[in-house]
Amino acid sequence: ESSSPNLGEAGEKVALEYQGKAITMGANAQYLLEAIQSFGDDSQICLEIYGELSPVKISRSGDESGLAIVMPMRI
Repeated sequence: ESSSPNLGEAGEKVALEYQGKAITMGANAQYLLEAIQSFGDDSQICLEIYGELSPVKISRSGDESGLAIVMPMRI
């Protein structure tokens, strides 16, 4: 969920399978969407998140021939 006095609020929910401890991280939603959309609509996507300030590695599930990296934002 995002909030800005100038732009308002926005949030997005997605179905996912998650393993590991809970974390809170921020990222530019547009960068995440562009990275995920680059793999096509029919792809199952894997996001590897190792910490709140670590880069997010995005790839097709089971196929790392193409990948994207999105840097988190401090929240």
